[in-house]
Amino acid sequence: TSGGSSPALVAKDGGVISFTGGTVSTEGADSPCVLLEGGKVSLTGVSLQSTSGEFLRVLSGANELVLDGTVITASPILAEGAALKLVLQNGASFTGELGNEPPAKVSVTLDAKSTLSLSADTYLVALVNADAAHQNIQSNGFSLYYASNAPENAYLGGQSFALPGGGYLTPMI
Repeated sequence: TSGGSSPALVAKDGGVISFTGGTVSTEGADSPCVLLEGGKVSLTGVSLQSTSGEFLRVLSGANELVLDGTVITASPILAEGAALKLVLQNGASFTGELGNEPPAKVSVTLDAKSTLSLSADTYLVALVNADAAHQNIQSNGFSLYYASNAPENAYLGGQSFALPGGGYLTPMI
């Protein structure tokens, strides 16, 4: 897409988009590659390009973004009241910031082949990680905080774990 306010993929009100292969590209201000308003987008082997640098905006409701073999470097814009479940699978990689202050708005699910790389301290509602040693999370010196009272985090036992890169996976107090 090109021009102002021209997002490429928009999923809202329960809408579901699956996009396989190719490139999603936007040009213009206020034009994220993916815009979520209560929807789900699955990207398989997709490249994202945006002249504004905005790849993901989450405006409202419960949303899901599935990255399957897709690599993204982004810091999503998350509106107040919006929630995002980020699923990384089959060698997917997400680098960026997912919420650097409470309240947490994002949950992350990682398979053992996928990676999460932090660019700031990050607060998550839930972290479901197939790698029990959390070696697939590159902290870059930042910490990843999780809600110890979320049922999905019960396997973490309210404990802290050292992450590659010098940061920690630790419960929010």
